[in-house]
Amino acid sequence: KNGNVFLDVTTFPEYGKQAFNNVVGDTNIASSVSIPSSSRLSSVNNNPGNLRFAGQSGAVQGEGGFARFTSPEAGLQALSNQIKLDTKRGHTLASFIKKFAPPTENDTATYIANVKKMVGAGEDTPISEIDHNELLKAIAKYESNTKIA
Repeated sequence: KNGNVFLDVTTFPEYGKQAFNNVVGDTNIASSVSIPSSSRLSSVNNNPGNLRFAGQSGAVQGEGGFARFTSPEAGLQALSNQIKLDTKRGHTLASFIKKFAPPTENDTATYIANVKKMVGAGEDTPISEIDHNELLKAIAKYESNTKIA
């Protein structure tokens, strides 16, 4: 009723409520996801992961071909969903980032190097072995300098 979007922890039972709360906060996630206005497309699209529009639930076509969400929390949920999907697909950190941020559009080698440092994993590490919340935070930080408390 107050405009906040609360994420359903039961959607992610394998990560557990405690781990999930480390990402989104216990009760007021609206203040826990902060996309800086200097990351213009991420900010106007409420899309901390800069996800391309692909018909995601709750999204509409936004600026620059990216998905636009109703709130930063909804955009964070979509990023979390994408990571979860690619975890099930068996991606390593490197293969996930190459798919997520293809070399035709990004400096993928630098992206991989930075995220490796942020999550403390090697590029050949399956993302199933990387803490979901840490990867979520790292991608949002690298893509848009989003801060998640």
